[in-house]
Amino acid sequence: MKVEFASIGKPLPMNRKSKGDNRDIAVLRYLDCAVINRLNLSVTTGFDTVRGLFVEGEPIFEGAQIYHKTHSEIAVRSIDCIKGYFLPDLVDLGLAVKTEPVGA
Repeated sequence: MKVEFASIGKPLPMNRKSKGDNRDIAVLRYLDCAVINRLNLSVTTGFDTVRGLFVEGEPIFEGAQIYHKTHSEIAVRSIDCIKGYFLPDLVDLGLAVKTEPVGA
């Protein structure tokens, strides 16, 4: 991929930190995205979905290999793979406060 980009006179995309983010991790993953897109072109059938595991943060306790901000991300590349979706209840998640309608 590096050779391909060089042949067209373009630099490889770079993963970057977001503005104002003081962590030592590049959360804007432009290079990672380009690699997955390139791999998708190199196989006959392509990928319907892609999953990545990102190990981030500090160990949850001394000696642990489980970290506070470790997470997985899933990219669905084919809309045919989506059978349905749901919206989480923000009140149940503690991200909103339940209010009563005016005049109730």
